Amino acid sequence: MAVTLDRQAVGRGIAVYVGIAVPCGLLIALAHGSDATGHDSNWWVAAFLMVFAVAPFAGGAIAGGSQDSPLLHGAVAVAAPAGLILLIVSIVHGVSGTLNAEEVLTFLLYLAVFTSLGMLGGYVAFRRRPRLSS
Repeated sequence: MAVTLDRQAVGRGIAVYVGIAVPCGLLIALAHGSDATGHDSNWWVAAFLMVFAVAPFAGGAIAGGSQDSPLLHGAVAVAAPAGLILLIVSIVHGVSGTLNAEEVLTFLLYLAVFTSLGMLGGYVAFRRRPRLSS
């Protein structure tokens, strides 16, 4: 059985993922980077949870919820932009000479977690969609 990828659904999932992750990532950079030691803002914690849990789950749910292959659509909708972001960060760190094996493994783990959360979001949305009674 061949599975086709609905590019519009994946595009909507990518838009949701990027629409949540990028602004929250910027909030983390601004709120966490400028605080003096001992006077940290807690706003970056909420933004961190949005980037690492809510964005992949929501992107996967939007992409996979209306599809017959929700795991694939959820995974692609999250893995594509997350992989691109991590690739760009790796290139920047590689050019600046700060990239090491520990960082590469961490990025790969992040990508696996994000992709898994996208698949979970797609599956949950798929299971919650209304069924036609026969």
